[in-house]
Amino acid sequence: MAPDLFTFVRHPGLPPTKNMSERTRRRVVLHRKIRLMFGSITGMQTYSTLMTCMMTWDAQGKDLMGKVHGAIMAN
Repeated sequence: MAPDLFTFVRHPGLPPTKNMSERTRRRVVLHRKIRLMFGSITGMQTYSTLMTCMMTWDAQGKDLMGKVHGAIMAN
């Protein structure tokens, strides 16, 4: 376990904490809790998946609407 604590030292550019991923996930969880319009587990899972994809694409600087449109058209 101890070697894993210093992975960020061996890999330049890797953050020493997981704060960014925790903050990102927290936004989705809070938003889901606030919105009580989900009537099913499937609706909640679909929303969570879509939000995860959108936040990832946003963090990568990708075109959100283009990616969402592409994902919808692929199904």
